[in-house]
Amino acid sequence: MAFQIKLKRPMRILTSAMVAAGALTPFVFPLDVSANSKNIVDRILAVPDNYESDLNGNALSNLIIKEEDVGFTSGDTFRLTLSPGVKWLTSQYPSGKMFKGTNGASFTVAQATAQNIELEISGSWEGGDKSVNIPLYFKVEDALGDLKVTVDPRGSTLSYGQYTFATVPAVITKINTEEAPILIAGQNNEDLQKLETAALTIKEGSANSWLSRNNVVIEFPEWTKVVGYKLIEANGISDRSRQELENTLNTKITGEKNTIEFIMPTSTSSQTERSFKMKFYISSQVDSEGDVTVKISGSALVRGEAIVAKVVPPQTIEEDSSPYDVVFKIGNTTYSKAGVDNLMDVAPFIEAGRTYLPIRYVAEALGVNRDNILWDEARGQVTINKDDLSIQLTVGSNVLKINGKETIMDVPVKNVKSRTVLPLNFVSQALGAQVNWNDATQTITLKVKE
Repeated sequence: MAFQIKLKRPMRILTSAMVAAGALTPFVFPLDVSANSKNIVDRILAVPDNYESDLNGNALSNLIIKEEDVGFTSGDTFRLTLSPGVKWLTSQYPSGKMFKGTNGASFTVAQATAQNIELEISGSWEGGDKSVNIPLYFKVEDALGDLKVTVDPRGSTLSYGQYTFATVPAVITKINTEEAPILIAGQNNEDLQKLETAALTIKEGSANSWLSRNNVVIEFPEWTKVVGYKLIEANGISDRSRQELENTLNTKITGEKNTIEFIMPTSTSSQTERSFKMKFYISSQVDSEGDVTVKISGSALVRGEAIVAKVVPPQTIEEDSSPYDVVFKIGNTTYSKAGVDNLMDVAPFIEAGRTYLPIRYVAEALGVNRDNILWDEARGQVTINKDDLSIQLTVGSNVLKINGKETIMDVPVKNVKSRTVLPLNFVSQALGAQVNWNDATQTITLKVKE
């Protein structure tokens, strides 16, 4: 049967007689039927090197084939071929499956393998430009960089071409973390400072490599529960998105789960990498022990893991009966106990020539069990019990009681950031510690005897 081209537009042909009669110069029509469809990919995805399309939802990327100057012929076939390292999910392309387009146009799957899908032009292609969307369901096995699909006309009037539909960045997520602190198993939620993990920074490997409006899952070990968080920084997203993110985290963190889930905010710029820096507060089972490894996953393509804390059981903490020093520094929320740094949520400070220390951290540093530091919210009163001592302080009062005996201080007890603070000399009097002040280094050293 003779090959016929079905043209979509009228065309004027000049005969030799017309030229001889003074018509225009001959019009030469190139008989080229290799570029008669417009093939485009509607969305280029950024995917990890183990990506697999979700078969329960719509494809995230589609190949659109649109008829142009030369009409398609029903019954003709063409082939879609994937680049190496990528495979079609053939369950989505069974023989006979039809992809319907505009105004009755369609393509029907003839056969499909891991690398190739052969489709037949079907339906009605008469009367006007028409197009069909072919959803791209695939999995990545061993590929890096641009992933392409090749349109091979195979005798049809489609245009040949290679089209990028996804890319596998060398790095999708960069994760950094500070040195992991040691947390004691079985701690309750009364003092979040004792449950604080290292700061975790999550950053895009390249701009817009994460999928906006998709979920991010942060998972902690099963033997932990998330009781709080602190969002330190959020870059590449709007202030409104940051507020929505914090609202979501406030809702999701209940103290009963070891996972957190939120939706990835949209980037404020196509050139800016999004990043988040946050800390978490976690409780753990009393008999637990090991690294607290955070695993990050989700459809937003944020992937990775990091160790943010180490948990040890209470019985592994041995009290050293040897003398040691406790050093506090003005303006610094880190104090040293026997050479080991610890964190506070309020720093020592000087006011009106008096040096104030947070009594709770001083008491703990001097060996008072946290269960023996009692806070009466209604009275604003702190009671500290150690051995045969009972010390009472009331916020706003200048009365210090030691075993019921009152001492009048020249300044009242203060409350700073929900912490009770006391002048230096009264700390030493209350807890029986030898106190040294170094004006040059602005440090207070408590000498703890055996």
